Amino acid sequence: MKKPAIEVLSASAGTGKTFTLVERLYEELKIKSARPGAVMATTFTVAAAQELTERVRVKLYKEGEIDLALKVREGKFGTVNSICDYLVRRYAFSAGVSPELEVIGEREQRVFFSQATAAAFAGKTERMSAISRRFAFESQFGKKDSWEDAVLSLVSTIRTNNLGKSDLDQGLKLSLQTINEILGEPADTTIEDFEQQLVDIALVTIEEAANAHREDHQAVYNTISELQDVVKKISSGYYSYADLNKFSGIYFKVGNSKALKEKYQPIIQPFTEKFSEYRRHPGLHHDLKEYVTTVFETAWQ
Repeated sequence: MKKPAIEVLSASAGTGKTFTLVERLYEELKIKSARPGAVMATTFTVAAAQELTERVRVKLYKEGEIDLALKVREGKFGTVNSICDYLVRRYAFSAGVSPELEVIGEREQRVFFSQATAAAFAGKTERMSAISRRFAFESQFGKKDSWEDAVLSLVSTIRTNNLGKSDLDQGLKLSLQTINEILGEPADTTIEDFEQQLVDIALVTIEEAANAHREDHQAVYNTISELQDVVKKISSGYYSYADLNKFSGIYFKVGNSKALKEKYQPIIQPFTEKFSEYRRHPGLHHDLKEYVTTVFETAWQ
């Protein structure tokens, strides 16, 4: 049996992949080493498939190969999905499958995925949901991005690229290394102590601002109120890491008064500097590594 000739062309966008395909197809069709009806070409989009078909036909027309140009459409030019759909339907009985196919919708896909992965998710949902809340994985429109979605996305990547366990282990290792490079070292303290330090600096700032406040300036009252909300959130433990970044931007909005700015800036500065260290939060480091590790391990299961 003659072995198929396989040639791989690797090229980035705009470097002439479609042009090369058109030229190759034209040559093969012209010397009759390929029949128009035996050509099969796959693309990622419908538009790309149509473009490839038309460019081959135009090339043949220009070279006077009218019969070949008319027969080009006997071949199969389409997206990966459409070509696979054709092959399964065409050889359904030989493959022992039903020729009646239906593309699974996104909603149905999630249902089947949930059923198939129920065992892998068991015992992890409560813990991972709490971590997701602390990361505020929720859009401004209220649509939550669940950790199950991250697992589904990774499973799709594994299947698409035929990745093995060693590939996944390497990916996890590199992900954790990247986290360390971005965040740096965590503070050498417990989560509780780090949170208490944040609360303490906020309380000191509130007290100093209240003692310094002698002007009837509503903006100072408003900032003190913001600081009080910070204390409540952190003390309750119901805050996100994004909140800490937001809190680091709090300042006394006292307008253009140079005197008031010089008065309140030294009061708020220690608070700003402390909250700017949110990347060192031990909980942030723990949660992020726990989240990534669990997603990788669950995807492989």
